[in-house]
Amino acid sequence: MLMRSAGDPSYQNLSQEAHLKKLFEAYNGFKANVAISKWQLSEDFIAGIVNVIVGMSDESRQIVRGHLDFNKWEHSAYNESLLKSKRHTIGNTPRGLDQHFALLLTVTSESQAWFFKRYNSYFATSAKKTKPSLRSRIRWNQSDWDKHVDHTQIACRNAKGQG
Repeated sequence: MLMRSAGDPSYQNLSQEAHLKKLFEAYNGFKANVAISKWQLSEDFIAGIVNVIVGMSDESRQIVRGHLDFNKWEHSAYNESLLKSKRHTIGNTPRGLDQHFALLLTVTSESQAWFFKRYNSYFATSAKKTKPSLRSRIRWNQSDWDKHVDHTQIACRNAKGQG
């Protein structure tokens, strides 16, 4: 599909995110995937993949990959709903803040890496006391995830002396 998209004029002048979404649309529209719905990718899964590819730094992807190298997806610290959230993506800022606070809480590649290290550390510490089948219960929910992204932005800025 990627090779087909390289020569297709309808893919030209698209952003990386739009290009990926169009490729996933083509994948879900493939004959076998239409016939067998379990092979289709959900909207949450697609949004998560796009955020990982487009919105994460290489260092952050390496941190997440390192965690997933040792944990099955269903027993890992991550799920589609956490990764589809845009709050942890580079350049994201919470809405409705004045300019000073918006600058303070804007996600950078460095603070993003801090966040994923912090989250993996929390999960690894908590998972030691938990059976693998129950580890999904110690994942942060969406509001905790967003709150800890904000906390990490402040801690990172403070450590660099920019707070």
